[in-house]
Amino acid sequence: MYVKGVVVDKIKTENGFAIFLFDGKTVQVVNVDRLPRSRFVEVNEGKIKEMSWEILEELYEKYSSQFELNLPEDLIHMYPSYTSVKKLLNFHRAASLDVNVTFDFDADGIVSAMILSTTVKVRPEPLQYYQIDTGDSLPVKPSFIHVFLDMGSSLKFGWGLKIIKKYVKNVVVIDHHPLNKIVEGLTYINSYPSETYCTSCLVYYLVDDDRRKEVEHLLRIGAAGDRSSCAEWNNTDRKKALSLELYASITHSTALERYKELLEGDWQFYYEIYRERIEYIDSISYKEEIEIGDKKLLFVQYPYPGFRYPHRGKVASYYQEQTGADVVVVEEEIVEKRKRVSVRSTFDMYDLLESISKEGIGEGYGHPKAFSFSINSSQPVKDLILKFITEKLN
Repeated sequence: MYVKGVVVDKIKTENGFAIFLFDGKTVQVVNVDRLPRSRFVEVNEGKIKEMSWEILEELYEKYSSQFELNLPEDLIHMYPSYTSVKKLLNFHRAASLDVNVTFDFDADGIVSAMILSTTVKVRPEPLQYYQIDTGDSLPVKPSFIHVFLDMGSSLKFGWGLKIIKKYVKNVVVIDHHPLNKIVEGLTYINSYPSETYCTSCLVYYLVDDDRRKEVEHLLRIGAAGDRSSCAEWNNTDRKKALSLELYASITHSTALERYKELLEGDWQFYYEIYRERIEYIDSISYKEEIEIGDKKLLFVQYPYPGFRYPHRGKVASYYQEQTGADVVVVEEEIVEKRKRVSVRSTFDMYDLLESISKEGIGEGYGHPKAFSFSINSSQPVKDLILKFITEKLN
């Protein structure tokens, strides 16, 4: 008997050993002369030969997955991408293989990974933004699939993703940020320019229909984190999202089990830390209100650099929720003559982000109404914002 595939399980028998081998179609029980060291093997008359992960390409060609894929009407145009990704996930589940995943450290990114982990076994790969941006020292191992969640769409990630594609057969980017850099050979599920969906919602539709109810509580938290309208969330969901983000910003943990424990247990403890730190920032920051026409603007200046928890973006969101300002700008001076700035707005300001990049005075990423950028410290941020808004309103 000759067969090759992925070892799903292995046991000791009275006469020796047996392995459960997924051959791309079914799982077979095969008697062997020894237990394999690798997950990928070739068996000929009971003799094992170790194989590399590249065998998966051949098995995947044989794999035929039947499934229902129910998408909302405004996501139907992405049916081919969803089908491709769903088949890949089902294949990994059938072969009991891990899926390499890199996610953003905000509530939406974390929850996206948690939702995906209910469908397949997830192996978090903690690549840093600067590594994906430049391709510098990328610790990418050759593999069959790598999924990026809530990141990977912007121009700054293009170079790094090209390098990753050399090592990974199937690179998937699931995101809702503006898609301004498409790398050839990657599979994208991206809802931009729709403002309805966050990444958690996009991943939710990869979950089997009969299991979606199990992850709805997670979906609400992910949507609350990005204040998305794709799920109905409440104030408690918002607090849980903020507690996740504070814990992630402190620990940079990729352990999804720890985030699950936090949501089931001590999330209130981390939310109280978040609230206390926000109140402290509010007490020591310089704030200035300006009105342009019917628009109310709030500029917040950190008194010193490096205040990491919570992130500037969350501070900007806090002020927008508390004051009702149309635009909130949080500015922080950092080393090497650079400023980091986070903006929250009630209207589209993405043109500002693009113009900063084109003029070579800074770079950034984010959404049309919520984004961050770094800029030369010689550039007066307030003047830049006021000039842009005045021209936009006129």
